[in-house]
Amino acid sequence: YDLNELKIFLSAKFGSDRVENMFFDMESIILASLKAVEAKVAPDKHSFELYGYDIILDEKLKPWLLEVNASPSLTANTPSDYRMKFDLLDDVFNVLNIEGIIPEDLYPGLRQIGGFDLLYHSDIGRVREADNALTKSRLGRYNDRLEALRELAFRIAARDG
Repeated sequence: YDLNELKIFLSAKFGSDRVENMFFDMESIILASLKAVEAKVAPDKHSFELYGYDIILDEKLKPWLLEVNASPSLTANTPSDYRMKFDLLDDVFNVLNIEGIIPEDLYPGLRQIGGFDLLYHSDIGRVREADNALTKSRLGRYNDRLEALRELAFRIAARDG
């Protein structure tokens, strides 16, 4: 399962409210773990780290953090695993904006680039969904990374006019 498929499966089995709370709690665990080591991570704008999270759910859908993997394996074992990891790396490079395609003044306001959603911003803290949003967490929601990249391209084109 990808996260969206897992969310759909669990919602059918346990109800959407419980699953929304579970995903919000998972997001909280991820953010808390990153905040816990924030002072230890070198604040070098010329480097980045990709982390992999292993989280297990108990019978009450409470998430428990098993481990955080720095530089997780990007070896693909199946065609779907290859596609997921290829898209992940493509989106990593889009977030890094190596080619400078995203204008610097537009970049800080973005909440999504490809398959990545902004969950935390150092200036405002946790990025929350609007009060009238259907979901509490951006984790596990439907996210068409190609559509998100197209929307970003349109924003850039409209801005550059």
